[in-house]
Amino acid sequence: RFHSSVFISMTRHLCHANLTNHLHPPSCFAKISPVALVHRDAPPTLLVHGSSDPVVPLYHATMLQEKLEKFNVSHALVEIPCATHSCDIFCSSPCSQAAQFSIDRFLYRTLKH
Repeated sequence: RFHSSVFISMTRHLCHANLTNHLHPPSCFAKISPVALVHRDAPPTLLVHGSSDPVVPLYHATMLQEKLEKFNVSHALVEIPCATHSCDIFCSSPCSQAAQFSIDRFLYRTLKH
């Protein structure tokens, strides 16, 4: 799969890891995880996630959401039912339209002063 190979390649590069032999240091994953990068001054964050994503499971988004809440960072998690990874690649798809609507609404709410 394309997405899996990109993730493996990126992780190998960032962690100097060999994922096929499981020789990766677990501490490296903590360093490259978006959850580890959250702090009280983090920017407003929008998470748009398909509930059926086989590449990045939904619980990754909920972990990030929990961390954003802990630091009181403005955020929104939009779960698109039955959607898979990259479901928004075709602009006319219902998933893409839902994602675009979510982005528009989040930006309007976030940038409105």
